[in-house]
Amino acid sequence: SPYSIDQLIPRQYEPIPTAKYTLKKLVVINRHGDRAQIAKELGESYSVTPEVTKRWTQLLPQENTQQFLRTVAFTADETNPQTLRPLPPSGQVDLYTGWDFSNLPYGQLTDMGARQLMELGQRLRQNYQNHPAVVPPSLAEAASQMYCRSTNFCRTHQSLRGLLAGLFLDLSRPAEAQESPIRPVITARPRKQETLYPQADANCVAMLRRRGQIFSEDVLRRAVPAYTTLKSKMQRVFRFPDGKINWLHIKEVLLCHDVHNIEPSIPLRKYVKTPENGISLSEEELVASGDVATMTWSILYNDDTLNRMAIGRFLHELLSDMSDSDSNPLKDKTMLMYSGHDSTLVPVLCALKCFDDKWPEYGSSIQFEIVEEKGSQGKFVRVIYNDRVMYPWGSTDAWLPLETFERRLGALRLSESDYTRCCEGEDLSQFAPLQSEEEQARLKEIREDIDGFAVFTVSAEVLTLPPFYISGGYSITNSFTLCEESIVTISACEYSYTGDPMFYVYMNGAYQFAGDNYSGYCPRVDNQILTPPLGACVVVVIYNYCVDSGSCSGMITATIEPTAGTHRPSIAPTPSPSVAPTRQPTAAPLRYCPSYSSTGRSAYITCGISVCQRSQLTVSTCPYNGGQYSGDTYLTLYQGSTAIAVNDDDPNSG
Repeated sequence: SPYSIDQLIPRQYEPIPTAKYTLKKLVVINRHGDRAQIAKELGESYSVTPEVTKRWTQLLPQENTQQFLRTVAFTADETNPQTLRPLPPSGQVDLYTGWDFSNLPYGQLTDMGARQLMELGQRLRQNYQNHPAVVPPSLAEAASQMYCRSTNFCRTHQSLRGLLAGLFLDLSRPAEAQESPIRPVITARPRKQETLYPQADANCVAMLRRRGQIFSEDVLRRAVPAYTTLKSKMQRVFRFPDGKINWLHIKEVLLCHDVHNIEPSIPLRKYVKTPENGISLSEEELVASGDVATMTWSILYNDDTLNRMAIGRFLHELLSDMSDSDSNPLKDKTMLMYSGHDSTLVPVLCALKCFDDKWPEYGSSIQFEIVEEKGSQGKFVRVIYNDRVMYPWGSTDAWLPLETFERRLGALRLSESDYTRCCEGEDLSQFAPLQSEEEQARLKEIREDIDGFAVFTVSAEVLTLPPFYISGGYSITNSFTLCEESIVTISACEYSYTGDPMFYVYMNGAYQFAGDNYSGYCPRVDNQILTPPLGACVVVVIYNYCVDSGSCSGMITATIEPTAGTHRPSIAPTPSPSVAPTRQPTAAPLRYCPSYSSTGRSAYITCGISVCQRSQLTVSTCPYNGGQYSGDTYLTLYQGSTAIAVNDDDPNSG
């Protein structure tokens, strides 16, 4: 097909090394296949037409595809005659049992989408053909070994059926000839009980509140180049009411139209492909609009607090379903299948810290391979996403001990009762802690090696450093180590002060910003972004200074908050000294204020000096050494907060 899953997702599957491990259980979480558009309007400029409806109806699964989908599974309703549903259109009772059947053809799986999931099933058969004890060879055996669950949408039901067809049927033979009276049963839940995607039943108050705390247009402006220009153009093209652009709707409608080459006569494309009143959207702008939607989800679901509310109930169930506990009714199932949405995969990938900021393609899947090591009987887990090995939480080893995996993923699990209380407005922090006391103690260190991968501390959302005193002269008043991009606010405004104070902020010896009182206004710098190098920690130093007077008093406060989408700790203890590579020492001129008062001192460091090995430093204002001065200068050299050298020019002689 022109939209083959094999063309979209490069295959790099690495087989399980059977000489070392025995596969015991396989968990598969998949996104549905290609579908018709869901949104029927984009602002005031576009709404669907009869031609669009007719085209999407033509793209629904063809009769031969439907036969394969009908053959492979029962639904829970078919095995329980007492459960009744409204009947969908005649002749499609077994395929259109989701709550959204009345939206036909919108939001429905296409024939292409069904074939994508068949291809995924074939791929799973190929990848796990050497593990018949876990991946059964026939539908009849699968009925007892598989647990199949789908969200209650027609497209996810049909996608799971397509996956099963590819896994168990020969697609080159008629489906009727392969029909089995014993088949797996697909279960689904009412929307009020759904956990496979966020807020399925209703809006969660706490989740909406958290979204407001971590997400704003300012975040998108920093994350997406030319966001403001793109937003303005999208508004001119589609005329969204109140200027509130639904980037997700734009992404999904334009993708659906482009993939299936919806005819240019259909109104949407005239706004996209040809100028209308001088306005048109380039291909780059269409891609950028999708990037906005992707970045939005990345920011939201990479926030552990929000993601716990979004997907924590499903993680709670998933870990219970995987358990070997005697109380687990699925203990003996060797395959656990969950058919969901992009809004299932993205939160799960973010919980694993594996999301790569790329929207999951139709038919994408996550696998958890649970194995037993031969000899030791220890259990391990490997995560596979679209046939690629993932390394959750920064792991350096693909195979994580099962206990460690469950503990880390379990940090975000949320029981149904706690979720209900949370969404009724209670503070999530009142509930059971994310980790046990032992785990919390372990996570207090910035990094430590547990089972082969780095564990990062769980930090406060906003951290306020203890206030420090303003003093006369020039001094280092506070420092901390920053390990992720953060928003820093420093102020002397919260407390009364006297004199003319100001402060400077340096990161790894490099000047960042300063706060002055500007003729009587308290010195304050708000929401300054500090960005350490990726994967590194840096030392941030706040210097306090009393301008042109030796008499200043008061206190300065500093708050540090991770930017939206970051998840590593805001601050950490200053790391232990490490051996740095040998480098040539660097030097830079230090420029002083040209005038001094008779009662105080004034010094402006314009460039810090980074020393990476034992070095000799010469600091001078003397003309013969390239410097210059006037008046009565005085030098003090600091290493960290310690004065290591002092020099005076002898005030008696000048």
